[in-house]
Amino acid sequence: MEAGLLHSQDGIRRGARVQIVGGHPGFQVSIAGTALQDGGRDEYVQVRNNSTGRIVNAHVTGSGTVQTAASPR
Repeated sequence: MEAGLLHSQDGIRRGARVQIVGGHPGFQVSIAGTALQDGGRDEYVQVRNNSTGRIVNAHVTGSGTVQTAASPR
């Protein structure tokens, strides 16, 4: 199995592909990213936006999913 596809239970592993979710009430977007740190649910980790290369801090909301800090929870 490819290392980038591995996720910890309810969290993410460094190098894993993740969905970065962001937006505002009534408007939500998601984009592919790569985790730069291991993290469990409710922890904050750095992730790289695969389209732009930008690194952001994001909240781990589940296996393979993170939410940007500016997004509603």
